[in-house]
Amino acid sequence: MSNNKVRYQHWMDAMVDLVATGDDDDQELDRTVRQALEKLEEPEKELAERRYLMGQSIAVISEELRRSERDTERGLREVSLKLKRLLKPYVEKRYNTGIIYQRRCSICEFANRECAEEIIAGKQKKETWRRVMRELRQLGLSIDSPQAVIGHVKYHLSFTRPGKTKTNNNQ
Repeated sequence: MSNNKVRYQHWMDAMVDLVATGDDDDQELDRTVRQALEKLEEPEKELAERRYLMGQSIAVISEELRRSERDTERGLREVSLKLKRLLKPYVEKRYNTGIIYQRRCSICEFANRECAEEIIAGKQKKETWRRVMRELRQLGLSIDSPQAVIGHVKYHLSFTRPGKTKTNNNQ
């Protein structure tokens, strides 16, 4: 486990502990974390609340949701990455620091990110990435492989994809 991951996990636990205590002095923190949770899709939100707010173990969550522990761990890892991204501006402002990202995403840093994400979201499930890659290059985004786009979709996509809603449990 890298040092960044350890620091991040302790930071996440501290943020959640403050929210869970219901301390009146920190209403802004409570509101910010709850707003971040509301931006997650329903299955992700449930995982985060069970693990971080209710303190349930992975085994208990897996049993109650009828998932394997491996799937639960994977889901929690994805949720923690999304929460990290959503809470980053608040943490930087409040603690006058930044969260260190191990890799930079060229799509996230792209000036016309919204347009690029619309192209990505327009990909049909059975379609290859060829058309998407061509259109992204025409837009001026220099990406060498679909893996970069797939990683962006998995960890950074800033809006809900067509056909998915926050209450839609189908994945």
